[in-house]
Amino acid sequence: LAGIVSSHLHAHPRSEFEGEQMIKLEYDLILKMKGDGEAEKFASQNLDTPDLRRKALERALKDKNFERAKSLAHEGIRNDSDSKPGLALEWYDWLLRTAIAEKDKPHIIEYARHLFIDGFRKEQDYYGILKQNTDSSEWTGYVEGLIDEIRRKSRWENIDVIGKIYITEQWWDRLMDLVSGTKHLPYIQHYEQYLAANYSAQVAELYEKGIIDFLKVNIGRNHYKEACRYMRRMLKLGAKDRVRNLIAALQKEYPQRTALMEELAKV
Repeated sequence: LAGIVSSHLHAHPRSEFEGEQMIKLEYDLILKMKGDGEAEKFASQNLDTPDLRRKALERALKDKNFERAKSLAHEGIRNDSDSKPGLALEWYDWLLRTAIAEKDKPHIIEYARHLFIDGFRKEQDYYGILKQNTDSSEWTGYVEGLIDEIRRKSRWENIDVIGKIYITEQWWDRLMDLVSGTKHLPYIQHYEQYLAANYSAQVAELYEKGIIDFLKVNIGRNHYKEACRYMRRMLKLGAKDRVRNLIAALQKEYPQRTALMEELAKV
């Protein structure tokens, strides 16, 4: 019966996604009808299907067959690095899990660092793993090296990774410096909770600059409401005079924007 169903599953050409779904269905069928051993054999013959590579990796780790797990993960990285980089990072995560199971500290640090810098954050706390496996006397120096490497890559999302480091280490002055480099209002708001206690005036000033820039390029009541929402955040930071002066400056700058004048009057 499994053979008949299998031949029907493979009868029509289909997209890569549909093909993978069919192979998963076939795996589930073999598992139900023929048991673990046959299902494992089938998974090993269909490792290009990510779900079956995962099943093979789960089995290898469960059996403490670490060489097999490493081989499966490395092969996945070779296959997917160019065409599916996100999937390749998942195979790196399996290498890290294997290194943790083996208590292989150098590889734990190598893989956790790679995954942390590349921003693959959904599986494990890579930063915490790095901290656990680095001598406390060497940690600050290690973190500085980590920050340098992230900065060299200089993608916007990596600035967010540096922000996470500063928050974890409670380096508030450095976080303030980092956030000072932006006029992006949602970004300022994201970090406000960490900075409000010690840097309320500086955060309010960042909001002000951000609002001025925002209104230069955005027209329409919804945008005006958004700008005023950030002004209210400035008020909560104690910047009453700054908000009053900003409103006066905007009333002078944009008297023809009736909807803006109405929204400013509500602040």
